[in-house]
Amino acid sequence: MRDRERNQLDAAQATYDYLLQPENVLIWTPLEAFGEAVVKVEGSLGILHTLIQIQAGKTEGITLDKKRLKESLQRRLLAVAKAAISFGKAQNNSDLVAQAEALNSQDELDRISTSLLDDHAQMLYERILEARDAAPAIAGKYGLKTGLEDKLLDPLLSAILAYGAVVQSPRSAIIRRAGARAGIEAELRRLQSIFKDDLDNLIVQFEDDHAGFVRDYFNSRKIIDRGGGGGKGEPPAPANP
Repeated sequence: MRDRERNQLDAAQATYDYLLQPENVLIWTPLEAFGEAVVKVEGSLGILHTLIQIQAGKTEGITLDKKRLKESLQRRLLAVAKAAISFGKAQNNSDLVAQAEALNSQDELDRISTSLLDDHAQMLYERILEARDAAPAIAGKYGLKTGLEDKLLDPLLSAILAYGAVVQSPRSAIIRRAGARAGIEAELRRLQSIFKDDLDNLIVQFEDDHAGFVRDYFNSRKIIDRGGGGGKGEPPAPANP
């Protein structure tokens, strides 16, 4: 993992740990959207830590919470499946629609065995990727974008890789080392967007009653260059509510 990426991950972990302090949980719990974003951060951190172990070749004895990784994979899979159904119908791609519809509800996902969930997700990912690359302009209208704008497929692949390493899926064993590097980059982008687009914006609502909480949150968000690989970066100062 590059120094700059490690610095970003350290700042994200420090901020998440700060938010989970019991006295702070009492502050933000009433704001439902904030809580949902904290759950997203938790899932993203779990996936990142697993991908780092995969990249280092240390997949034996991974002890991260399988249940949480499964929940992250299911959430991302549902979002991708719904987009794929709409895109597939627009393209008259009945095979894509049928495969996505089979993964389009929590009940359907729960019926898939633990050891096969990432295999089903990987097969859908590959089918969508093929369809998206054949018609990128149309796919983009349904959120299935390419490059840095991809907010669906790259995060899904990261979750597939991380979950597969935990359950030791045969399919994931083939792809996980090759994909871990790209997965880390994509997941870090997603993690940063959760902070910038959700938490950084929502937390200013607590400024009047909990100014110290907001101040220390932004202090914990500062990215400190500990390895000389990318310089310092800071999130924008909170806006005046």
